[in-house]
Amino acid sequence: MRLVIQGNNFSDKSIVEINGRIVSQIARQNEGRIVVTGRRKDISLQVGQNTIVVINGDKRSNSFSYFFEKQKGASDDE
Repeated sequence: MRLVIQGNNFSDKSIVEINGRIVSQIARQNEGRIVVTGRRKDISLQVGQNTIVVINGDKRSNSFSYFFEKQKGASDDE
């Protein structure tokens, strides 16, 4: 699974929090884009509503919602 977060003022020290849990599977990031990869459960995504926050030093982004719908026939590991 690949989750792309687009925004402004990200840095190489930006951290992604999904559903209250810090995820460490950041594959790439630059000033305007963060790419998180891994199995859905490893990056803390749930089927249904998810809350995502980007943390940059002592600043936190506004939380935003992401609705994940499991693909028909997909396993829980995806």
